[in-house]
Amino acid sequence: MIPSLVSILLRRGSLVPFIQILPPSGGESLLPAACPICDGARTTVRFNWRLAAETPGEFNKYTRTLLEKKSLKSGFLFECPTCGQKWHLDSVREIMTVIPRDKVALVEKWDSAPSFLAPRLFEKAKAIGATAAHRNSLDQDYAEVPCRVLTHQGETIDKCLLSFRKGPPLENYGNSIRLAQEIADIHPSDYALPREVRTASSRSEETRPGRAWTRVESARGAAFNLNWTVNLFDWKGVLGKDIRLPARKAENKPRRLPVIREPMEAITFFIADFNEKTPGLFPLR
Repeated sequence: MIPSLVSILLRRGSLVPFIQILPPSGGESLLPAACPICDGARTTVRFNWRLAAETPGEFNKYTRTLLEKKSLKSGFLFECPTCGQKWHLDSVREIMTVIPRDKVALVEKWDSAPSFLAPRLFEKAKAIGATAAHRNSLDQDYAEVPCRVLTHQGETIDKCLLSFRKGPPLENYGNSIRLAQEIADIHPSDYALPREVRTASSRSEETRPGRAWTRVESARGAAFNLNWTVNLFDWKGVLGKDIRLPARKAENKPRRLPVIREPMEAITFFIADFNEKTPGLFPLR
């Protein structure tokens, strides 16, 4: 196996190693394995394409066997000639990521047309204010706006993130990933943290692996630690709108506080393209 020479920081600040490995999916082919998915012992969902091409080892062969099919709105579409698995190579030809089979149709729809908010909705998003990528992230072309969404289908969804990005929606986190074209209207959400709280969490410092806390408190004085970037808050009746940064420095005596992470499984993501207008969502930057 190629050693972990490179790590990549996700937008939320957590580390992604040189490769990410999932349990084997099962199934065998009589054809030679041409990608990590059909290579038997391991199933890799992301690896450094550039490093693999320059480093002898088992991942080096995939840079020769995976077939480039076409350019996408951002990056390139590859396909395994053995198992048909689709892969995405980013626009700088560095990171290769598997496209989950249940997201192939979504990626094709994302690639088929620009995904953006109408000017009226963009102004509403700007009034709410965007959360930037975490300070440790290598991908700074990213913004998130927590809100309540009314869709063209008549749905009202209280816990939403408008996710502005350049790349396709490949993440496995979250139960629902949709495109911005489905949005009829947006409103502030009671679950959304105030902009200054969200901004503070996006600037948190990692004090140990997996820990980047931001101390916050409720209007009634209950204290919490947000871990990494957090946009939406719902804890035992305390909602995001009730949270604020402490008025004074925390006491030196250590206290065991609830640690709050982004509730990924409860969020509906609406994907929009990050373009030259997106920085306008950060009026205070």
